[in-house]
Amino acid sequence: MRKLVLIILAVAIVCGSAAWLVGCQRPVADPGERSGSGPALAVPGDQYEPTEEELTWIEGRSREAGVYVKKFGDHFIVLIAMGERPTGGYAVIIDEIATSGDNWIVDVRFAEPEPGSMVTMALTYPYEIVKITDTGLGIKVRDITDGEPEELEITGE
Repeated sequence: MRKLVLIILAVAIVCGSAAWLVGCQRPVADPGERSGSGPALAVPGDQYEPTEEELTWIEGRSREAGVYVKKFGDHFIVLIAMGERPTGGYAVIIDEIATSGDNWIVDVRFAEPEPGSMVTMALTYPYEIVKITDTGLGIKVRDITDGEPEELEITGE
């Protein structure tokens, strides 16, 4: 019985620490809802399945903190990465994706584990992605963690 409990605990820890492979996905308000019909123009990562080419690009950048944008065909992938963290419990959370003037605005928050909380004891690399259809608008990413929006620098390719 003791071995079974240890095996179940080990599996839970391994599965929890695998979050760095896929990022920390969080639901957001439906950013694709626009007046009229047609496909969503902006889709958060938990609602989009990246292609193999996109995954290769994401994996190549997700371990370094920063905001990255790359055009793939008719759309952009926006990657917001926290870089290496010492435990689980960290997350990039997409709060809102909207248009304002000549830009797409992606509002994000960065979450950290509460002191004393139970977290996965493994290095993690939290990130989030957004797919935005190329509509000719620019892209801005803002950190709203502390309430006041702060525009983040974007590395483009």
